[in-house]
Amino acid sequence: MTLTLVISDLHISAGRDPDSAKFSPLEDFYADQALARFLAHYRKVDGNAHLVFNGDTFDPTQVVDLPPAEELPAVIGATSLSRDQLKYGLAHSPSESAWKLSRIARGHPQVFVALAEWVLQGHHLHFVTGNHDLELRHDAVRERLVQLIAQAHHNLSLEGARRRIHFHDWYFLQPEQRLYAEHGGQYEPLAAMDDNRPPACYFNNRYLFNTLEARTPEADNIFPFTRYISWLISTDTIPTLSLLLRQMPDFLRARRTTRDIFPPPAPPNPRLPQPVEDAIRQAALDQHRSIKQDTYRSTFFTATAVALNLVSHLSPLATVMLALTGHPLAAILTLALWPLSRATSNSIISTYLHGSLLHESNFLQDVARRLAPMLS
Repeated sequence: MTLTLVISDLHISAGRDPDSAKFSPLEDFYADQALARFLAHYRKVDGNAHLVFNGDTFDPTQVVDLPPAEELPAVIGATSLSRDQLKYGLAHSPSESAWKLSRIARGHPQVFVALAEWVLQGHHLHFVTGNHDLELRHDAVRERLVQLIAQAHHNLSLEGARRRIHFHDWYFLQPEQRLYAEHGGQYEPLAAMDDNRPPACYFNNRYLFNTLEARTPEADNIFPFTRYISWLISTDTIPTLSLLLRQMPDFLRARRTTRDIFPPPAPPNPRLPQPVEDAIRQAALDQHRSIKQDTYRSTFFTATAVALNLVSHLSPLATVMLALTGHPLAAILTLALWPLSRATSNSIISTYLHGSLLHESNFLQDVARRLAPMLS
C-alpha cells in the first residue's frame, strides 16, 4: 500500500534571522528539527510515498521583513516602499510573495533540506492551498518554492523537483486509498475566498493581528483563542482600542480596494464527479449561515463587554471630577459603576464569549460527517 502522510497548519513564517540569530516575534513554527526527524523516518519506506501539506503550510502574511534597497526594483517595481509596505510589510503580488517565501526558507533551512531529501528519495510532495498561504495560487510563487527546495540540496535537480512537487488549489484526492483532504477554510466565512479576492482573515492578520501578536507573541498559542480575546477585553481595553483606532482605517481601505489578485483555482486532478463537488460547495454555504449567527451574537457581546470595561476605566476619573465640582451624590453613584460594570463585563466574557466564537466550535467535524457518505 502507498504511504501517504497528511500534515496541516504549520504556519511557517520568517523563523530565525541567520544574521541576528533572533526569531521573528510573529513566528509560530519552532519544530524544524522534529519535522526533519519525522520525514527522515518515513522517507526510508519502499515505493513512492506522498507527503501532503494540507493548507497553511506557510504564513506569508506574518513575514514583515523588508528587502534591502538594491532588491526593491525587482521585488516591487519601484525604488522606494509605500507607507503601507513600510508599516505592514510586503503585500501579495507574485514578486512580493516570492520574496517572502525566500525569507521563509532563509529562516527555516532545516525544513527545506528535509523537504529536498524527501523528494530526492523519489517521493512526492503535495501542497494544498490554505487561507494563510493563498499566494501559492500564483505560478511564480509555486516555481519559487520548487526552486528553493531544489536549492536546499546539491543532489536535487530543478527538473527532478518539478516532477515530484504538486500543488492543489482546492482538495487532494487519492481514489485508490479513498483519501480526500482539503484545508477547510471555505467553510468559515472569515477564511473563505470570495471569487479571487483574499479572505477577510488575510486582512485581519496583515493589518490588525500581526501588531497584537508582536506585543504578545504567545497569542497564537493560547487555547481556546477566546481566552486571548477575553484577556484583551478585560485587562488591555484602552491600548487595544487605541491600536484598532489607529489601524482600522488601513484595514477598511484594503478591504474596500483589494479586488481579484489571485488567479482562478486550477481544476483538481484527479477530481470528484460534478454532483459531489456541487454538494461540497453547498455544504460550505450552509455552514456559513450557521456560523454567521454565532458571529453576530459574539460581536454583540464583545462590544458590550468592551463598553462596560471603558465605563469601569472612566468611572474613577468621573468620580473625582464630580467630587471636585461639588456633586458628591453623583460622585458616589458614578463610583458605584466601577465594580458593577467590571462584574457585568466579566460575567459576559465567561458566560457568553468562551463558548460562542468559531474557534471553539466543531464545525469542520460537522462538515466532515456530512461529506463522508458522499465520498465513500
